[in-house]
Amino acid sequence: MDSYIKRIDIALQNHTGGWVKRFRFELQFFHELSAHHINHWLDAAIPGIEELTLELPRDDKTKYRFPCKLLFEKGCSIQSLCLYSCAFRPDLGACSFRNLKRAYFSLHVNISIYPWFNLFEYARKELPTVAPNVETLFLMSANEVGYFYPRIFQPHGRFLHLKYLELAIVGPRNYGFGYQYTYLVTFLRASPVLETFILHVEESAKEPYPLVFNPKYLKIHLLPEHSHQSIKHVTVTGFCHKQEPVELIFYILENATSLQCLTLDNRIRGFGKDLVACITQDTGTRDYQEWWNNFGVKERILHFFRREFYPKSDWEAYCSYVAIRKYIIGRVPSSVELKIPVVPSDEIISRLSKVESELLKD
Repeated sequence: MDSYIKRIDIALQNHTGGWVKRFRFELQFFHELSAHHINHWLDAAIPGIEELTLELPRDDKTKYRFPCKLLFEKGCSIQSLCLYSCAFRPDLGACSFRNLKRAYFSLHVNISIYPWFNLFEYARKELPTVAPNVETLFLMSANEVGYFYPRIFQPHGRFLHLKYLELAIVGPRNYGFGYQYTYLVTFLRASPVLETFILHVEESAKEPYPLVFNPKYLKIHLLPEHSHQSIKHVTVTGFCHKQEPVELIFYILENATSLQCLTLDNRIRGFGKDLVACITQDTGTRDYQEWWNNFGVKERILHFFRREFYPKSDWEAYCSYVAIRKYIIGRVPSSVELKIPVVPSDEIISRLSKVESELLKD
């Protein structure tokens, strides 16, 4: 450990200066690294830099607190900030990232945002004050608990410059979040110039049965209309056959007047390691398949998944496609391009429609 610390010290001594604009501290394997050393390195690196990435071990019990005040006192010029597995607690009134244009906050397992329960809620209410000029925002959370979201949509600060918003809900712990997808509408309303909205939904939001509901009884109609004139591109990966995500799509189709492209992809993109890490920590299991076998859906459904000609991926693609076909396609305006990257073959649709009929009978 000491040798690595010395090497980093030497590197910073040789490369700091006004001409260095980008620093990446990838320290995810340094489990015994002290906060003193990290603070020392940031103190040396911060003056004049525009892009900062700090990645720390996600499984450390004591989370490093990012020194927001240090950046503020140094005359923060950071335009891009990427944080992994550390506490981010900017003191309101004492810290401001007014030059920040791109923020990437990965909650991983348990980044501290006390007293908030959820990263998304924290970002929605606090970031407009801390980073009012942010243009690109990526948030990934494994701890979202939808039951703690307020039922009444109260106005807060606005992201007046936000053009790109990407949200990822990772891990099996967020069963409660599935009932609060409409809360994400507050992000859209707070971003008047937003052009691109991407939402990643992970495995825990999946249901074993195809979606059946009456479109006349939708919670989304309880929300007042709001014209989103700038949104042009919307993408949902891990799109699942639940009523709440479908309602969110309804809202976007009805209110995004400039929408050009809607992509609904049932596949999960890019968060495999985070998903496995959350699963193994929560349940003590070794990998996702073991978690699914022990804590997944009922054995009767797993029976179909285990059979070679009913793989789980085919079943999920089928259920998602049925939901899109039954409830969404008819609502898409002719001016909007609808992309469905995964469409089951006619053979799979024929086979699984019979399985669906048997399940509904039972």
